[in-house]
Amino acid sequence: MHPTTTITPAHLTQCTAAFAAMMAFMLAAPAAWTQDTGGSAALVTIVAGDATDSNNDGLPDSVKKALGADPHAEDSNGDGIPDGWKVRYGFEVMCMENAAWDMDGGGLNNYEEYLYGTNPYRRDTDGDNFWDSFEVQWGSNPADNSCYPFSDLVADVNCDGTVDARDLQFVINGVLGTDVPVPVDITGSGVANAMDIQKAINAILGL
Repeated sequence: MHPTTTITPAHLTQCTAAFAAMMAFMLAAPAAWTQDTGGSAALVTIVAGDATDSNNDGLPDSVKKALGADPHAEDSNGDGIPDGWKVRYGFEVMCMENAAWDMDGGGLNNYEEYLYGTNPYRRDTDGDNFWDSFEVQWGSNPADNSCYPFSDLVADVNCDGTVDARDLQFVINGVLGTDVPVPVDITGSGVANAMDIQKAINAILGL
């Protein structure tokens, strides 16, 4: 398991030359690649190309060679993340450091994002308002919005079986506009507000 590194500007200077070379190669072959630059980083996908792919990992040998990777290996640098996943999300294939990076600050590093099938640039991949790391913690599928933590208790927003100060703090933070890892619209009004705070307080008091 890789330790998680929260990304800072200093980290973004690592592997820069190799990453630039990778992007330059892809931009020079528009017939073989497309880029979706929506969001916080480029999402790169192979959409065409007739180059040989020795290990059938979706990356032509010519691409892997240009990136300094092994055309016959699925994971050229042995960090546990396939080369194809790294290229898809814009990471330099041979850079060891990026396995530990937490690009979205959501609590999962890139290695864990790969394991759980989540997007390294989105804290909530499936859009169910639970952060991916929170779903992993509670055993639900962070890539499936039909599978998420649940509690029968009103205002138990962190789904731990009790309604307490932690739930209230999540709600208050959400009302104040702070990013929180759980949905805090207890009343179902469509937006977290003072009524949700009151609802949480009442639940704690048993009212």
